[in-house]
Amino acid sequence: MYIGGKEGAEMLGKWSQRGRLKEAERSKITKKRYLTILFFRTLGNSLVVTAVFWLVYAFYPVLKVEFFYQLDKARGVQREVAIGEALPEPPKSSFGEILRKPKPLTITPVSREFGIVIPKINANGQIIPNVDPRDYQEYSKKLLEGIAHARGSVFPGEIGNCYLFAHSVGHLWEIPRYNAQFYLLHNLQEGDLIHLFYRGRQYDYKVVEKIVVSPSDTSYLNILSHEPILTLQTCYPPGTTWRRLIVIAKLIAGS
Repeated sequence: MYIGGKEGAEMLGKWSQRGRLKEAERSKITKKRYLTILFFRTLGNSLVVTAVFWLVYAFYPVLKVEFFYQLDKARGVQREVAIGEALPEPPKSSFGEILRKPKPLTITPVSREFGIVIPKINANGQIIPNVDPRDYQEYSKKLLEGIAHARGSVFPGEIGNCYLFAHSVGHLWEIPRYNAQFYLLHNLQEGDLIHLFYRGRQYDYKVVEKIVVSPSDTSYLNILSHEPILTLQTCYPPGTTWRRLIVIAKLIAGS
């Protein structure tokens, strides 16, 4: 049916207006959809970046000590306890100097009043005596200062079990705050030496056993021994609180 004149012009105008309204509505929906997609994409990217940042922040101490341990191992670095005052390590001036096999290095204990040195993993820390391993508030504060000696366990050289623990944290983000001396404890093997210092005297222990246990297993804290032994505990794998690594050593020399 043909529609002409004024009536036809009005109808064409209405159709044109409807078309423009539909186009505008489609454009509005498309823009809103685009903004929604952009928002969630930006949010997702931000969450990924944040997660990566916190992982690096949390595990940096672990990665750092593991990297330098592996580097020293590749270079054949050996360390031993200093009898007197040890000379400081020479500065590493170039990459070639870093890779060059160095001379044996000595470690001067940070504390001869109560300290520990493990040459193989370059651990050298102060020990805080008589810390309650069942009181989270107490030991979490002490672990910021050093390695904890469990209250009720014997002291170096005495008959029984001397129990030391470190890096027992409750949350991933707390890891960088705590002592990193035991992060490399998993690298110890049977026969490796551990040196304790107590009231100016040195006590040498040799590793005899290494085991991974549940966090709820406290049996190693209550070992009854008729000879001087040393038990070291840390969280495992490094940087987590999933399991506990136990290293047991026997006294071989005391002075």
